[in-house]
Amino acid sequence: MKSKLIDFLMVKKAVLILFVFNFMVACEQDLQQPLFQYVLDNPVASGTRYPNLYKDNTGVLYMSWLSPIEEDIMALEYSTYSEGRWTAPETVHIDTDFFENWADFPSVVGYDGVELAAHRLKKIEGGPYAYNVLVSFYNQQTGRWNEPITVHQDDTATEHGLSLIHI
Repeated sequence: MKSKLIDFLMVKKAVLILFVFNFMVACEQDLQQPLFQYVLDNPVASGTRYPNLYKDNTGVLYMSWLSPIEEDIMALEYSTYSEGRWTAPETVHIDTDFFENWADFPSVVGYDGVELAAHRLKKIEGGPYAYNVLVSFYNQQTGRWNEPITVHQDDTATEHGLSLIHI
């Protein structure tokens, strides 16, 4: 009886030693590495809102967002991504009258790798959801954004639907 107990303990000890040895050998092996690894520096500061991505016909990616400046002052900003990096953020418009809505957010779009247009919502008097949709066009000669235009002519203090620019 005593020899069977000793044999059992020896087998148990041998199994434990094999397990520990296999575990140690397995930990020494290199783990499978990912095929691709992407590291992107985000050009957006913390506290920004409503990011939007747009890819133009040449593959340039445009990211736009709203940045808080002070209590009621916001800036529509954007950056472009091409050749593996984001550009420094640029500002389209700064104001106190941005209408913020999770479903209808500002955007910047481009064509042939160049900024073309930006849209935003402007709060107007007349109700909690009253706003106009404004579009600004980028002037390549001056390197600045033109004054925005209202894209509808009804002059009503209402919601003007979901806006989207796509080229």
